[in-house]
Parts: sequence; C-alpha cells; structure tokens
Amino acid sequence: MAALAAEQREPRVLSVQSHVAHGYVGNKSAVFPLQLLGFEADAVNSVQFCCHTGYPTWRGQVLGGDDLWGLATGLDANGLLEGYSHILTGYIGSATFLRKIVDLVTLVKQRSPSSVYVCDPVLGDHGKLYVPAELVEIYKKDVVPLATLLTPNQFELELLTDTSIKNESDAVNAINKLHSRGVEQVCVTSLDYVPNRIVMLLSLKGRVYVLELPRLRGRYTGTGDLTAALLLAWLSRHPLEPALALEKVGATLSAVLRRTLRERSARTIDGKQVPPEIALVRSKRHIEDPPRTAPGGDYALVARCRRDRLKGVVFVDVDVDARALNECGAPAWLRKRGELVVGGVGGSTSRAFHCSDGSVSDFCERRGLSPNTVLAVVGSEAGAAQARQAGCFVCALLPGEPVTETTEEGGYLNGHRPLRIARGLSWFAEGDDDDVPPVPEAPAWAAPCDVCASSLAGLDRYLNCE
Repeated sequence: MAALAAEQREPRVLSVQSHVAHGYVGNKSAVFPLQLLGFEADAVNSVQFCCHTGYPTWRGQVLGGDDLWGLATGLDANGLLEGYSHILTGYIGSATFLRKIVDLVTLVKQRSPSSVYVCDPVLGDHGKLYVPAELVEIYKKDVVPLATLLTPNQFELELLTDTSIKNESDAVNAINKLHSRGVEQVCVTSLDYVPNRIVMLLSLKGRVYVLELPRLRGRYTGTGDLTAALLLAWLSRHPLEPALALEKVGATLSAVLRRTLRERSARTIDGKQVPPEIALVRSKRHIEDPPRTAPGGDYALVARCRRDRLKGVVFVDVDVDARALNECGAPAWLRKRGELVVGGVGGSTSRAFHCSDGSVSDFCERRGLSPNTVLAVVGSEAGAAQARQAGCFVCALLPGEPVTETTEEGGYLNGHRPLRIARGLSWFAEGDDDDVPPVPEAPAWAAPCDVCASSLAGLDRYLNCE
C-alpha cells in the first residue's frame, strides 16, 4: 500500500505559495492548519499582496526565480534543507519561478531523500486559467513527475491530462495518466459531475476512494490551499488508512465553509462582489477535531472504495463485541447486514452474528461465496495470512482509540475519538499530557494487507453501505 509518510522525525514543511496581508489564500490558508496539526511550517511567499486578486484593487510584490533560489541556497548553506519532511507548493505566477521550483524540489530531495512533495498545481478553475498558459506545459513535463501527491481540481486535471471529464470513470482514467508519469498519489479536490455535490477522489495507484460532500451556496477563496495542507497532514497521520484521512479533510473543509456561510457574507466593493474570507481561525477546533457529519446532514462522511460490490464479511481473530464498546453507534454495514453474509472464524466473537472455529475457506464454502467477493477483517498476522491464501479482500483491523466523550456534532468521525491537541501539543508530541492520547502503533503485519481500518465503521467504505 502506498503511504504518504516521511521518516519518523519532527515533521517540517517548506511551503511555497502566495501571501496576502488580508484574508486567507495561499500560505495564509495553509500554514495555520499545518501548525495546529503538529507541523513546523516554513513559508516562502511567491507573492505578497495586500489581498487576493478577487478584490477590485490589489497591490504588492512578486518574488522572482532568482529570489527564490537565493532563499533556497541560504537555507542549504545552514544545513536546513536536510530537515524538511515535506515540500508544499501552490500558486506560482511565472514560468521562471516555476522552473526554479523544479530546482528547489530536486535540491531538497537530494538533501532529504525521504521528503514528500505535495504539489497543488494552481492553474485555474471552471474553465478559466489563473496563470500564463505556458505554465501548463512546464507542469506536465517537469513538475508532475516530481510530485508524491498531486491535488488538482477538475479543470486542472483536464489540462494536465488533455482529458474531458464528465463522470467518475473519466476522472479515474485521467488520474491513471498521472500515475503513469510517476505520481504515487492523486487527490482531485473538486469534481462537478454530481448535482448538488462536490466530489473528492483520492487514488493511490490501484485503490480509489470517492467522497461526496454537500455543495454549499456561495463562492469562496483559499479552499484549495486549505485542502492541500489538510491532505498533507492527515495522510501523514494515517499512512495505512488513507480513506480516513480523506474523510477528515472533507469533514474539516465542510465545517469551515459552513461556519463561513453562517457568519460571513460577500461584500460589494467599488461595484465588484467579493466573496467572504473563510472563517479559518474561528474553525480551529474543527481543524484539530474533524466533525462527524457533513453540513446539513446527520450522516457520517464515508469515503467509498471504488471496487466491485462485496457479498460477505468474515472476521478472523477479532473480538467484535469488545471493539464495538469503544465506538459510537452501529456501523451502516451491521445495520444492513441482511444484505450481506456476515460471520466470524478463528478466535472471533460476536453477539450480533455467528462465529465458528473454522477457517476462512470453510466460511466461504459453507456460505456459497467466492473468496474474491468476501471482505476478510483480520486481527492477527496468522489471520491475515489465512485470508490472503483463501483469496479474500483483506482488511487489517488496526488498534483504535477509545471514545470517552461526544461532540456537539453528535459523535466522532466514523466512530473514532478525535485527535485531541491542547496547549500546543500534537500527535507528534511525546510526554504524559493526558489531553494528548498516544498514537496506537499499527502492527507490522498490517501493511501488506489490501486495506486497513481502525474502526468497525471504517468497513463501510468497502461494503458500499451509503
């Protein structure tokens, strides 16, 4: 399984994006959430404007390619490029600057070979270019092959792959073109082919997750920059469970926009309508602890795995009752288990369905199921090996975090206790602060499994229970 994770060390991001004195776009939209989630973030401002260009008047300075290289070589001379776990780039306004970005990323990867490059290819949206057209070819030829994670919107994906996207299959085909150029992970941050929904699509070379969010009225700036930063943070936090990372990104993004919509409105300045600045600081809690539900709904956000429908679920060496005690409510697949064949084998126990001492193969044979239509949820190395040998789709059940309280949103994201960050501490912190729960370590045997989930509700992603 591909994973967006750097070495186990203090995470530090070099973020090269635009900067505004007023409002939230570029680094103003990215650095704050990164810091809240435990990342040291060093910002290089590609431009410094009084406000974003959606205002009728904007003034400021533009950093040149030579200026960027001067900053890079200064950092290098002090040995600081060796400390970056991630590079994040956003809006770049000129060809010379973008070419220097290629040199910068190459240099950082030389100094820190395990560093992860997250590229938000800011080119435009809704059929309109924001940058000179020549940048498109530079991105295609020079930048895309360097990226670990690429975060285009639909218009940018179409430009980078010369593809017209009208549905999910078109989007997946376009993403595969990017994978063929060496990009490990692609997250399309907004697809518009579903009415009244924003679709996010995360692909990890063969595994594709789809998350649908309600479309809110209005127009906002800085959301793409925020999304890229959140993806960087949560994919690092959950390297074996990228679907959970996508769900947390979507949950936070929805919460920020909901608060913005509730508290702020567009303004008219010199006859031009200017969208409201996103309520980023006011949404601090939802950045740290992503809410469970989407705006206007009472359902948990679930990133659906794009694959053929599964017909059965077999638990192998899992105490289902004990896991259920530490989670919020029954997952959708269990509430609708009449549509699935569910059982347990080995050391599994459950009051909700029958468990036996047999093997995975015995379960499939008794229930008349082809192994490739069965999700095997395993809690041990031996169980994982048995399920793989039988030919099932194997999900490792990771250690979960106990739930001890609830939020005003009515529970935690997919049954998880949220990550608590208090007094400046984060999930990277070491120590005995009770407000910061330790991060459960994933067992080594989990990584070779097809997928991983840290809650029973997380299985909804693979069982198409929407």
